[in-house]
Amino acid sequence: MMRQPAWYADQQAAKRDVLRGRRGELGVALDLLIHGALVRIDEVYCVDGPADYGREYDVEANGVRVEVKSRDLKFKSAADYPHPTVFVGSEVKWRERRARGNLPAAVVVVSQADPDARLVIPTSTFSEWTVDPNGRDSITGRATPSYAAPLACACDFDALLELVANPQTESEATMSANGSPPALPVIVRKNHGRGHSYTLNGDKTPGATTVLGKGYPKHLEKWAAEQSGNYAVDHWDELADMPVSQRLKLIIDARFADRDAAARRGTEVHRFARRIVVGETVEVPDELAGHVDAYLRFLDEWQPAELLVEAPVASVRWRYCGTLDLLGDLVDGTRWLLDLKTTRSGVYRESALQLSAYRNAEYYLDLASGEVRPMIEVERCGVVWLRADRSYELVPVDASPATFRVFLAAHLIARFDEREDVLGAPLEAPVPELTEAELEEHERELAELEYGPPLGGGWTSEVE
Repeated sequence: MMRQPAWYADQQAAKRDVLRGRRGELGVALDLLIHGALVRIDEVYCVDGPADYGREYDVEANGVRVEVKSRDLKFKSAADYPHPTVFVGSEVKWRERRARGNLPAAVVVVSQADPDARLVIPTSTFSEWTVDPNGRDSITGRATPSYAAPLACACDFDALLELVANPQTESEATMSANGSPPALPVIVRKNHGRGHSYTLNGDKTPGATTVLGKGYPKHLEKWAAEQSGNYAVDHWDELADMPVSQRLKLIIDARFADRDAAARRGTEVHRFARRIVVGETVEVPDELAGHVDAYLRFLDEWQPAELLVEAPVASVRWRYCGTLDLLGDLVDGTRWLLDLKTTRSGVYRESALQLSAYRNAEYYLDLASGEVRPMIEVERCGVVWLRADRSYELVPVDASPATFRVFLAAHLIARFDEREDVLGAPLEAPVPELTEAELEEHERELAELEYGPPLGGGWTSEVE
């Protein structure tokens, strides 16, 4: 719902101006989408009174935040722009953003006469901007001191495409805008029995596997049916002696028991593997001996020089965490990010998404020192598939930017699944307003119900 700003005479005038401005924004978003970026557009809205400008961005592409300005000017490029400077916004708004460290990466100025005519002003040129006391608000027309960027700061649209294709990390973007490094985040991993959870700067934050569990389709219907069917056949005699409701529950939950057993096996092998990597002597249960021996073979043949083992990682920009298994240099001279898997049926595609998330995290938590540090860059990602027969495979996976964009799409779906404002309260049917004649007729009908029909001369104006 759009609230009418005080300076507009009517709602339609407000809507026309907003939508006119959105033409340029939608065009920018569409071009970024065509070039392969993951794009999000903010909601259209107007509000009375001052807005919280610190959280407003028009377009976000691959995590790069862009503000779009629509100007009633005719130009094709910086060469024929009709002014020596480009107004980018009010001084108050931009000072607030700069103080908070959340400037957008660029401002795109679009001509209303030709939405394909655009100038890109990177905010890394902020130090060159000046304040023009004669600036005016583009919507209200009121005098507002505004920042103006010299035309020398303007770039063509290709500069924005390059920025989106090779986005800075959040820390780099903040440093370029503010001139000083940002504070390091606080990453906390809490263990809960066999599970765990994360907080990032005090806020509960999903892990990468949780994101994929909610946002990436598994198509496990056939597997679930097979697990329940197998359990029913293998436990037929036991089930026959149980009440029907108890039988049904055990059959339905069979797939969860198998899944949880596999997860526990993987977790325990990870723990033994971690102790082996750091040189401990461990006593391994018989049911895990094959997997652990497979890992020992991998260590012997690939000789990883580990840099990180079971290290929590976090992305401040994308708001997710995770725990990588192993990051190190293998005997082939390549730096790998590796995940250990003990699944019976091989390596699944979602492993590439999981590793792309770890690879693109900005920070990791050094468990030995408790310090948060910038993420270590890697050359390749892969899965070490450990099997019960003491064999293993090192399976490379594609953790490229294209794969990471798929992870981010899954993240959006997972976040949507958590929203509580998607469905509103049921609405009551509107009650039509009655005319005066209809209201009098209604009152007569009520009176008949209460006192009976009139005798003789009909109703007077008052019912006694």
